[in-house]
Amino acid sequence: MQTKPSRQYFRQVLLFLMALVIAPLLLAVSAVGAPNFVTQDQITVEATEVIQGNYYATGDRITVDGTLKDNLFAAGETIQLSGTVEKDVYLAGDEITIDGTVKGDAILAGALVALNGSVEGDLIAAGQAVVVNGTVQDDVRIAGEALLLKNQARVKDDMIAAGLSLESQPQTSIGGTLTVASGQALLAGTVDQDVVGGVWED
Repeated sequence: MQTKPSRQYFRQVLLFLMALVIAPLLLAVSAVGAPNFVTQDQITVEATEVIQGNYYATGDRITVDGTLKDNLFAAGETIQLSGTVEKDVYLAGDEITIDGTVKGDAILAGALVALNGSVEGDLIAAGQAVVVNGTVQDDVRIAGEALLLKNQARVKDDMIAAGLSLESQPQTSIGGTLTVASGQALLAGTVDQDVVGGVWED
């Protein structure tokens, strides 16, 4: 551990990550007239559905079991992605769960953010709790109160984590460098390159 970042540093990282999610979602509101804009309490893309073009959704519960050929923009209380998005996803909500496949980047902000599936691009996430238990083919940048890499977590490239606590379980792996700014860190997994960072000072 080489540096001692401040709490202000953590707050700046968190705000930056949240802005990455919120800005595209605000732009998506202007797409109300688009053919793939849906707003209602319960929204479901069935497993047999294949949707062309960007998909915009706002509602209490959003479930995507089918295939989206372009980008997904969604804001809701609960968002569940079990299908496939062939480009990027931008999600904001109370509870966000990705059990399926994102072939581009995943940019997420929520109270609870969980990745159990796979992201072929970058994972950028901010939340009260961020749980990674899947595969990310590129970089991971996460910020939140509690950050957890469970045993199925596989990060192929670098990871940056800023939070009150960070834990990686024994079977996790990070293929590049891990950069940490955290109140506490428990690292039990494998990091192929360097571990850089430290705990902040009050």
